Amino acid sequence: MLFLVIGRGVQGLGGGGIQAIGEITVSDITTLRERGFFINIPIGALALLMLIPTMNLPVPKMPLKTKLAKMDIVGNLVLLGSAASILIAVTEGGVTHPWSSMQIWIPLVAGMGGFVLFLLIEFLPNPLSTQPVLPLKLFSNRTACSAFFMTFLHGIATYGAIYALPVYFQSIKDETPLRSAVSTFPSTAPTAPFAIVAGIAMAVTGKYKNLTFVGWAFTVFGFGWMTRFTTGTVEWELIVAQIVAGVGIGILFAITLPPIQASLPIEELETATATYAFCRSFGAIWGIAITTSVLTATVSDRLGGMPDVAQLGFTGPTVLGYVERIRDLPDPVKEQVRQMYADGLQKGMYAFMPVVVVGFACCFWIEDLPLPDFMREEKKNQHQQVYLEEKSPFSGDGSDGSQDTTLVGSTEHGPVVSMPFDATHDFVRYHDNHQQQHIQRTPEGYASNSFKYSPTLTPSATSYTWDEKSDAVAQPPRAYW
Repeated sequence: MLFLVIGRGVQGLGGGGIQAIGEITVSDITTLRERGFFINIPIGALALLMLIPTMNLPVPKMPLKTKLAKMDIVGNLVLLGSAASILIAVTEGGVTHPWSSMQIWIPLVAGMGGFVLFLLIEFLPNPLSTQPVLPLKLFSNRTACSAFFMTFLHGIATYGAIYALPVYFQSIKDETPLRSAVSTFPSTAPTAPFAIVAGIAMAVTGKYKNLTFVGWAFTVFGFGWMTRFTTGTVEWELIVAQIVAGVGIGILFAITLPPIQASLPIEELETATATYAFCRSFGAIWGIAITTSVLTATVSDRLGGMPDVAQLGFTGPTVLGYVERIRDLPDPVKEQVRQMYADGLQKGMYAFMPVVVVGFACCFWIEDLPLPDFMREEKKNQHQQVYLEEKSPFSGDGSDGSQDTTLVGSTEHGPVVSMPFDATHDFVRYHDNHQQQHIQRTPEGYASNSFKYSPTLTPSATSYTWDEKSDAVAQPPRAYW
């Protein structure tokens, strides 16, 4: 058992890292508009062979001591311990111990308290966490907060259903594990295609808010339909309900990350994406725990009035392990056991309804921000220099009448340069809100084609600054950034 626990821990470290790194890599090499066209390669070995010759990205060189200092060791340990304590309480409650027992309350309270401590460590300045794994700036706007919470809820619903449906088909419909996998195909088959469709729709329209409404609407309707699953549910209803839920789940797989990355600075891309992956994984833990807890609690409660079933070894802790034995039970007892499992799974689906309804409600707090069109390196470069088109009269050595720019200072956005104002030219800027904007420079001033959420230029004494309030035509000063 110890070896199994250690092995699962190592597997979790690798799996969690792969999930986060995959999302970060896709975010690094594609724009947010294009990301809907890219899907994961399902064969891991092929992916590895492709990465070896192509993943030649520069690696920052720093001493091991510096690398370790950047790790939030304290925060990660507190979070890991808190999650483990909560998981123990949720999975053991009503199974090995009553919910009112100290064996459940102690780890539950300790886990909740540890999670509060983790937030304090991450959000408040302290020497224990100089590089927090969950910086407060990730939750600086309502769009990011809503999207993170939606991701958590999506994880609960998705993995809860994935865990519950095979148990339903094996225990209620007398199917083998292989056959139950085929029966759950209607819930998984639409996931990838509709994730791709949602990504394409987002890329074409540049919008994601309406897609979140559509995704959660399908999910709510599908889960609501699955609460009707009983021992007598007909096959067509089982198939259609799963398809509806699968469509919603697939759309949300593609749509929950873009609002996060569109609403946060590019510098937070890796941290935001890793937090997104954590929210989904943490939700998966709760989804599986809810299914298991409700089912085992229902079975434990019902067994008191079923002595014949209890004598066969069916107890709360064995409820999942004994699923395959149901097919071999005599008919009168089999019907009792099937009804017991059906009631437990139905209660589990009812428990997921508040989760998906709250997820739908979160859509109202999402803002439809413009999707970034820049690549990551381009964004980095714009903080180091002012980009001008090659034909600009302000670039060159002066042989064609042009004059070199002069660096006169800097701002948080980039350098401030002084340029002569004697010609008309076009140049391109990349903004904090991740939108590319073309600005026409004329002797009369600067005319911008900005729109809502897009910053515009206003003059100051020595430089231009960005103003998100309204479009404007600004009179040019002698220096600008």
